[in-house]
Amino acid sequence: MVLALMLLPRTSLSHDEFDETSASRISTSTNQLIMAVGEYQRAAGARRNAAAAKLRLAARERRNLLLNAIERQPGLTLRQSLPTGLTMGLPADVRDLIEQEVELTGRVTGLHGDDMRNKVSTRKYFLELTPEPHSVRYRLHAADLPDHPGHEHPAAPFVGKAVTVRALKIDGQLLLTGEGAIEAADSTGATSNITTVSGGTVSGTQNTLVLLANFQDKALSCSATQVNNLMFGPSGSVGDLYRETSASAVTFSGSVYGPWQIPYSSGVCSYSTWSNALDNMATAQGINLNNFPRRVYVFPQNVCSSAGYGSSGGTPTRAWIFYCGTTDLYAHELGHNLGFRHAWTPGSEYGDKSDIMGQSGHPLRQLNAANKIRAGWIPSARIQNVNGAGVFTIDPTAATNSVIAQALVVPKPDTKDNYFIS
Repeated sequence: MVLALMLLPRTSLSHDEFDETSASRISTSTNQLIMAVGEYQRAAGARRNAAAAKLRLAARERRNLLLNAIERQPGLTLRQSLPTGLTMGLPADVRDLIEQEVELTGRVTGLHGDDMRNKVSTRKYFLELTPEPHSVRYRLHAADLPDHPGHEHPAAPFVGKAVTVRALKIDGQLLLTGEGAIEAADSTGATSNITTVSGGTVSGTQNTLVLLANFQDKALSCSATQVNNLMFGPSGSVGDLYRETSASAVTFSGSVYGPWQIPYSSGVCSYSTWSNALDNMATAQGINLNNFPRRVYVFPQNVCSSAGYGSSGGTPTRAWIFYCGTTDLYAHELGHNLGFRHAWTPGSEYGDKSDIMGQSGHPLRQLNAANKIRAGWIPSARIQNVNGAGVFTIDPTAATNSVIAQALVVPKPDTKDNYFIS
């Protein structure tokens, strides 16, 4: 079969939806690939190898453009995708360079990056096909997400759960193909042996390994003793905060090691590589990583834009800390590990400073009513739904012997959201 066609975008896009230069480059590259496919199909004999080399180059150049666009403009990538039948009969290595429509089942995990200084959060979601240590992990992208605090990626409600996704696969990236492209794969959705918000009531002992590092060009300003007191001390620590705010449903225990010098500098943001190096050092020291489903990595300040990162939904969970003496930053990132999202207000990603999941750099404070309700830390009998005007009396959420409501939930019909009052 000889294929001769010029591909146009599936729908027209306004200037506001994507950068015209990127769209033009991808469209041009797509047409060059289609012409290379035609030449390859027509070629015979010695010309076949030359046509295959040209085809391979065209596919690789277009793949690189799509990978750049999928990060910043996923909607553009989706609309510029090729017909599914185009790759039939092409060499296998060329097919691997072209997007494919796939249906995969795995577990969703998340990663939050917290740039507290500029009040900017980054959220990434992944599909893991098999458990560690040999997991296959794909980054999940979604097109046309609203740009405001509190917006949800389609994968966000499924963190920690088994799902089936329908997506375009480009290398290690998956682009969800539209509404309904991700759905629960079973009745419970739970795949992690750590209880988090996504799996119901947050409870149990959180056995946590804390590893400290020095860079080649910068040393940590905190000692292991200081970090141990900050994390596990009897009062004013992260463990004390979560014991108190959960009414003893959650306790933290663990060990602190280091600081160990890793063969990297602070001038390149490679936090995943850094933590892998610390894991290897810990294993070499005889530490059994499997005993610690929560892991915290502490580094000197560096060029990463975030003050810290926190994963969610997987086993183990990981937190990366770049300000070793900021206690509420540890509590915030471990909150992501437990499944909590940000305490935001309209117009500000970290606007609710009354909650540890808001802005860091403040004294330790408990979680607010919305997060405590999601965690199962306020009994349903202490939650009052409000459907009309009235005068209400409530106890503080920190009270452990309340006999009246501790939180009011007021529905907001126009957006289907709720106000939480505590």
